[in-house]
Amino acid sequence: MNELLKQDKMEKKITRKTGTFFVCTVAYENVEAKKVKEPYVIDAQSFAEAEAKVLGEMDGFHGVEMADISRAQFLEIFSVQSDEDMKYYKVKINIVAPDERTGKDRKQTMCFLVMGTSTRNAQTNFDEAMRDTQVDFSVEAIIETKIVTVL
Repeated sequence: MNELLKQDKMEKKITRKTGTFFVCTVAYENVEAKKVKEPYVIDAQSFAEAEAKVLGEMDGFHGVEMADISRAQFLEIFSVQSDEDMKYYKVKINIVAPDERTGKDRKQTMCFLVMGTSTRNAQTNFDEAMRDTQVDFSVEAIIETKIVTVL
């Protein structure tokens, strides 16, 4: 049993992506002619580039329109290559670090987007991705998102 767990851990590759991210909510008609809205995370330098990327990706769909676009608050995105059904989770952490001007401790909040099969699995994947960092942090929340994919 332990060999299987070790083998599974070795096969899992977590990819780290940094950049400027946007959340684009796209509305379109599905196969049953129902209007559907889905959020996508886009790595882009501007709102215009993000919109062009997501609309280009949705080219074959009927009645596609941009319903909403906003800057994402994710510092990094951790993706996992897996055959399992993965979802995206927002991981919110707190870091306590001294303020350079005042010398007092200051709490900073950071958000990450992490793939996982469950909240517990997302926590494990996040911990694995952060294991080589030298920053002390505490996880405040892990929230399942409706994000379809990252482009």
